[in-house]
Amino acid sequence: MAAVLGRQFSGQQLAQVLAAESVDPSAALAELEARGILHRKSLLSSEEYRFGESLTQEVAYESLLLKQRRQLHERIGQLIEALPGDMTAERSALLAHHYTRGESRGKALEALLRAADDADTDGDSVRSGERQREEGPARGRRPCLNPRRERRSTRACSSPT
Repeated sequence: MAAVLGRQFSGQQLAQVLAAESVDPSAALAELEARGILHRKSLLSSEEYRFGESLTQEVAYESLLLKQRRQLHERIGQLIEALPGDMTAERSALLAHHYTRGESRGKALEALLRAADDADTDGDSVRSGERQREEGPARGRRPCLNPRRERRSTRACSSPT
């Protein structure tokens, strides 16, 4: 069931998804980790897990019945909506992903439209930054076309030509 959350997930997310089931998430995670199917994302993060291979996650996902997958996606969508804080573009896209694969088409449509709006808003800020770069650096200097150099220094590549 963890496969529905994605390749990486937290133990807390899995526990919330499985709250209605008669499954002990801690024991299941420990067993999957002992078998080498799951790994902790890092030593410092004891609650973050990752499937060892993306193929393993895909096989686990596909082994669930379609009805079961849809119900789990629906539940995950509801959990994402209930999260505190603002709905970021990333959360909107994740919500759209789960509701699209879930059972409520109305919520899926709303989530997709919200994700599209958020992406458009983010795109506007990206385009604004690109426009500022195109206007070039200080007068009399040519813009730096070497991306490595541009990261190291905010100055232009050379003196005026």
